[in-house]
Amino acid sequence: MKQLSSEAIERLLGEGIDPIDWAKHHFGDAHWGGDSCGCPDDRCIGHHHSGDERCQCLRALIDDYHAERS
Repeated sequence: MKQLSSEAIERLLGEGIDPIDWAKHHFGDAHWGGDSCGCPDDRCIGHHHSGDERCQCLRALIDDYHAERS
């Protein structure tokens, strides 16, 4: 099972999102089932972007997360 990277955790925390809440939002519990970049798609790195690029999915997903809670 992949875990969130320190960069993904930092981005989430910077947006006021607890990483555990992020996991619960996408998977129903505190266990992260997505890719380490923070995307719930477990194949994001290598499919949506390379490992040395920042995940662009995460920005849109964070925006959606905040919009759903407004």
